[in-house]
Amino acid sequence: MADGQRLVLRQDDGGWRHFLDGEPIHCGRGIEVRLRDGTWLRGAYEASWRDGKPNAVLVFSVYCAGLKVDRELGADGSVTAEMRLYDSMLFRWPERNTSPRGLGQESQRDW
Repeated sequence: MADGQRLVLRQDDGGWRHFLDGEPIHCGRGIEVRLRDGTWLRGAYEASWRDGKPNAVLVFSVYCAGLKVDRELGADGSVTAEMRLYDSMLFRWPERNTSPRGLGQESQRDW
């Protein structure tokens, strides 16, 4: 699945949810989204509900060392950001033993 796959929205016993590579994605689970330049951004899948279906986002950390930001930084110098996920995007499960794409510094989180 190196090139990625689209998320599939379908209903299971728990209701509507997104699936990736045939596996359900639960909130907080790490996934990667392919960016326009071909790199992968790792974060945590989260979803809110609208009209009975999930509205999904990727939550990730941005490291802001030396930058002025309009909110308080975490102890590691990061700020949490989120990106809305669209049907046209490509996704994959994070590969084990690889570091996430660093935006200034590597994340120590599970995702």
